[in-house]
Parts: sequence; C-alpha cells; structure tokens
Amino acid sequence: MPVRRFIIFLARQMPIESPVACMSFSLLFLLTAAYFLPQTARFARTMPLLADALDGNRYGWCGLYLFEAAGVGAALVCVGIFQARCLQLCYPDYFDPYADAGAAQWGWRSGARRPGGLCLAGMRVEDDDLRTSVLITGVTGSAKTAGVLMPALAQLFHAHCRETAEELSREKFQKLGAFIPEVKGDLVDGCLYLAHEAGRCVARDVIVLSPCSRIPVVRYRDEVGRFWFLSARGGAGGSDAGAFLPPLSFPAGHPRAGRRIPATIFETEGDAAGVWPELVRLSVGRDSRRLRFVGWRWRGSRLLRVGHTAGRDQAVPLLDAAGGRQWAEPPRSLRVDGLVQIDNGVHYNLVDARLPAAEAAERITRVAAMLRGSASRGENDYFYDQARKLITACITLHRAIDPKPCTVLDIVRLAIQDSRLGAALAALEEKMAELRSEAAAEPTGDWARRRLAPLQDLAAYFLEEWRRMVADGKTATVIKSVVSGAFDVFLRDPDLAETFCQPSTFSFEDVVQAGRIIALVPGERYEQLGRLLGAACKLDFQSTMLARASRPDLNSARLALYFADECHKYITAGSASAGDPYFMSLSRSNNVANICATQSYAWIVEVLGREAANVYLSAFGVQFWLQQTDPETCRRAAEICGRVTREKVSAEHNLDFVGVVGTLARGGAVAIRHQVREEEGERFRPEDFAHLDVGEAIAYNKGRPGRSAKVVKGRTRYLFCTRQPEGTTAVSERAREYYREILENLTFERGQARCWDCWPPLAPPASA
Repeated sequence: MPVRRFIIFLARQMPIESPVACMSFSLLFLLTAAYFLPQTARFARTMPLLADALDGNRYGWCGLYLFEAAGVGAALVCVGIFQARCLQLCYPDYFDPYADAGAAQWGWRSGARRPGGLCLAGMRVEDDDLRTSVLITGVTGSAKTAGVLMPALAQLFHAHCRETAEELSREKFQKLGAFIPEVKGDLVDGCLYLAHEAGRCVARDVIVLSPCSRIPVVRYRDEVGRFWFLSARGGAGGSDAGAFLPPLSFPAGHPRAGRRIPATIFETEGDAAGVWPELVRLSVGRDSRRLRFVGWRWRGSRLLRVGHTAGRDQAVPLLDAAGGRQWAEPPRSLRVDGLVQIDNGVHYNLVDARLPAAEAAERITRVAAMLRGSASRGENDYFYDQARKLITACITLHRAIDPKPCTVLDIVRLAIQDSRLGAALAALEEKMAELRSEAAAEPTGDWARRRLAPLQDLAAYFLEEWRRMVADGKTATVIKSVVSGAFDVFLRDPDLAETFCQPSTFSFEDVVQAGRIIALVPGERYEQLGRLLGAACKLDFQSTMLARASRPDLNSARLALYFADECHKYITAGSASAGDPYFMSLSRSNNVANICATQSYAWIVEVLGREAANVYLSAFGVQFWLQQTDPETCRRAAEICGRVTREKVSAEHNLDFVGVVGTLARGGAVAIRHQVREEEGERFRPEDFAHLDVGEAIAYNKGRPGRSAKVVKGRTRYLFCTRQPEGTTAVSERAREYYREILENLTFERGQARCWDCWPPLAPPASA
C-alpha cells in the first residue's frame, strides 16, 4: 500500500499531459529492463580494457551484476510511474490517489469497504468535504448538469443505496435521503433513472410533489370492447398517452385552431374537453408497439395482469379468484374512451402544524418577502412586520376554533374577508365563554384561566388594534396586499388549493427516517409560483435537518442531501440565526450535504445583494468552476485558487565560433552560466476560467491535504443518461415507468386494484 501511494504521488508530480507520451516512455523503460540492462555484462566482456579492469577488482563483476539488477528494478518502477500517470489522465474518476484500496468509484469488490464521497474532474471530495457544501459554477452549455451534477448524484446513489442489518448496525452508508427542488424540468427524471440504476425502488423511495396532485389516465377501448389504460403523466420526456396520440390539430373555433395538439393535452381537463370530439373519433392501431398499459406487463407476446410493485422491477401478479395468473392477448387498435383522474396522495401544507403560530408566521412572511425580492425595504419593513403579526393572529385564531390544520387558504380568508373574520371572532367568543364556565366550576381554575388569557389577548388584537388599522384605510390595505399578493393564487386555482392547502401526507422527517427522496416539480405553468413553493419546502427541510442534533428520535447517521440546480432561484438570506448561510454552517454537524449549482456569482448578487452574497458564497468549502464569462466570477475564482511559486531556469552565454576555438586551443573550458530564479504568480489567471473548454473544470477543496492538492484542473466525465438520444430516451422511459408503478401502488393500497382489469369492464376508480 505505501509503495502504491508513493508511485501515484510521483506520477501526479509529472508535468506530462499526454497519454501517448506516457505510453512511449513506459515502452522505452520496459525495453530497457527486458533487453538492454541484462546485456550489460556481455557487453563488458567484449571490451578488453573494461573486462580486464573488472577481472582485476575483487568485487568488479559482482558489482556489475548488482548494477544490472538495480537498473532493471529502477526501469520497472519508471514503467509503473508512467503507467500510473497514463491511467490518471485517461480515467481520473477511477484512478485516484486518495481513494481507498480496493474500492472503485462506481462499485466495489465483494468484501471491500464501500467508497464514500465523490471524485469529479480529478478532484476527490471526501464525506467530510461534502458536508462543508459544494458549489458548481458555469455558464449555460458548460456541462454543469451533465458533467458534474449528474455524476455526483450517481456516485452518491451508488455509495448509499442499500440498508442491511449489518449496515444499520455500522450506521454508515444507509440509503441516501434527499430534497431536490426542480428548475429546468429534467433533473428529477434523471434522479429517477440514477436511483433505479443504483438499486433503489423509486416507486417506494421517491416522492414527487407537483402543483397538480391528480394524475390523468386515459382510458381506451379496443376492437372487442376491452378497457386499457395509459398514464398521461410521464415527466419531462412526455407521457405514454401523449406518445400514443396521433398528429392532430385544434378544430375550427378553438382559440388555437390549426395548431398541433400537444402531447400534454390530457394534463388539463379544460384543454382536453375542447378537443374531445376530435379524440374520440380516432382509432389508432397499436402495430408492434409494446404500450405500457397500467396494471399489465408484457411477457413475450402476451400481457400479464399485475397488482403492484413490491421492489425494484418486482411487479407482483394479481391473481384471479382461483389463485391463478391472469393473461390477456394484446389489443390491435385503440380508441379514446374517457379520462380518469387519480389522486397521487402527495399533499403538502405550507403552514407546518407542528410549529408554534409565531414561528409558522415567520416562515410564511419570509417566503412572501422573498417572492417579492425583498431584502431590506426601508419603510416597507413596517408593513411586512405587521403582516407577520396578522398572519400569527390568523393562525392562532384558526387553531383556537377549528380542529383542522390551518392552511394558507384559511390565513388569506381571515385576513381579507371581513365576513369570515367576523364569524371566526364569534366562534372565538363562544370558546372563551366555555373556558370562563370551566374556570368558575373548577376549584382553582388555573388551567382554564391559562388557556383563556391568550385568547382574550387575541380577541383584543382583532377588536382594537386591527380595527384601528382598518379604520385608517391605507395601513390595513397595504398589510392585506402583502398577504393576498403572495397567497391569493391558492383561492383561484383549485389544483393548488387541493395540493398545498390540505394536511400533509408526507414529512421531511421521511428523508432521514426512511431515506426518502422528495422532489419538487413546479412545472412550466407555475414557474413564478415555483419559487414560493420551493422556498417554503426548503425552509421546512432545513428546520427538520437542524433538529437532528436535539431530537434523539431522528436518525442522525443517514446522509441527507440538498441538491439544487440553478440554486439562486431558492436562496434565502438571513441573520446569524437564519437563512442558507446559517444552515450550511451547521450542515457538517447535522450530516447534511449541500450540492448547489448556479451560472455565476452575479446571479447570487442579483438575488441577495452584495453583502449577503459574500456571506453565502463563503459558506462553500468545495467549488467547481466550469467555463465562465462573468468577470467577477473569474476574478474571485483566481483569488480562491491562490498563488504559486515556480522555478525558472535560464542559460546565459556569450560565445562565437572564434571564441570557442580559441578557448579550446588554450585548454580552457567553455562557460555557460545557468541561473535558477523563483517567480510567484497566480495559479490560474482570471482569463483561464473564460478559456476553459466545455467539460473542463477547475476544482478547489479546502479540506484536501497539501497545498498543491487543494486545486485541481481536469475534465468531467459524462454519464450514459445524458447522451443523446439513447440516454435521454432511457431516462424518459424510466420516468414513465415510475408513474405507472405509482398508479398501480396507489390503487392497490386503496383496494381498487381491479379497476385496471380489461374485461369485463368495471367502473373507473374514483377521482377523489
């Protein structure tokens, strides 16, 4: 082991950057060791003077033989060094000097310890380095996602993919839990593919939160009257129902008459209703396509009825009344017969029911301020403070009179609808009257009085302070606009109200307790609102992760990941006790890895402001810079990489032909002066970052030992899933398979597995 590490260390000191040159030198030293050096004694015997000198010395020939052996050994060591350098140049992710012996980067031998950390563009990032946060910076098209983010996610999934009894006892390498807010649209699809390839059952481990909680399913009728179902949701690559849709145009009279009907037409019931007469008239031949029917699996040329997915690629057959498997011949042609909506069971309450009213209001207000791009707004801070106070009062009022969890819908209605507020205050008065009766009936009445006091203060706030603001007119109007401006969209959009204004069906505690991967996919229809949703979910995730240190019931051994591309969309600043910098400063002790990517530092400055951006950027202990055009990013990257001292050798002489002849005639020596100077300069100049090729990266890791090892320049390695077109097709197929498995599992758990039977036709599953 020490010899191996020493050889690799020598190889890294070589300035050679060409694998061809390394192979040439390896071949030269190999020939020297195999043919030239072993012939030294024979050559010496052919030279009389040398042979006589060796014969006359007692140890002459013995010393020559030792020289041969030492020379052969040295030549073989050189062969190893050049081969090591060649492997480092060709396979930087596999051949790393800091990797554990016997552990490969993308897998491990039987009995070998699983590798942790990452290796990207020649830079090794250990487990502890991951917990100091990683930032990837690069312009559009610089391979930021394909070359760094996706390989990083793949390596983490492979290292943290299984949970056996032995692994749980060692408390290491448990299944990775993560929160992934989507921006581009295809990141979550890639996550589904990589998690599946790493051995995870994505239908069980991945929760996709989207504004629309209902999954559309298109029902078809075949030539003999049987029913077949295709999912109309499938991720960024399109759905099975959309792919089966033939080329059609919107009919005359439609606002988009003449344009082609998109494959996402089934996602919105109103859009589908507008072209429904066109769809039901079409009969489409299946041809040789192996359609992904919900509740069925292809087995050769026939279809097998399945009920649910128990594990990775483990579809459990649904047996008939006699206990036998059910088979069906595939249909030859299909006609659209109906559209079914299945609730995916993923709902999230933006108002955390576990938090006190003041803390929940603080979080809601911070999200509203971030949505408006508010950092410090001078006199408007007063209105935001009053809005937070109003939200706190609304949450407290709802919790006092209604056993159901408070949602943003309840807050908006109480804040802007006077009739709703009046009814709530009347119910509050009845509640206080009951508590007064209890206090009078009890011998001491302490418990009832303790509950009564805050309700009296709450009623006083609405009846006195808030009433004065309403009478003032302007003050109450501005405060109401702060609340309604951020959240009244939930009043107008039933999809949002159904998804984000109901009791939560999952918790971010699932990330650490069960290794769940929670992904937020706002979609192109909710691009602006996605920032609000992402920020709210991120704050919930961060508070849960910070609670690991104080709550012994939470699993503190599992690695949790915050994985954000275009992270500037969800950044939240704060004080010394809040915001992203504060969370990242505590990530190491809470076993959380933050991997974020953005285009340049300028985006961070635009969102946070100069001072807050400096605090945010300083929280990253590991940084990767890809091709960059922002001058400030290039300058700061060069400063972080630091300066280096290099030796410069120069030869000085003043000779001509006559001088050389005269000097040699006098028996003198020709003098050539060699001068060695040390020069200090930047390791990388700012313009070097702009001149990087696509796929090249410069990485800095503050946790790496040794000065030269902290900065590495290398090339990223692309994964199959990012390759066009076969890789992206495989990712799309995995996303479609995920939604089919989700539909099957949902109906199986609800006792509706028979709804996917083809015949005899059964009633479609309930939409609710």
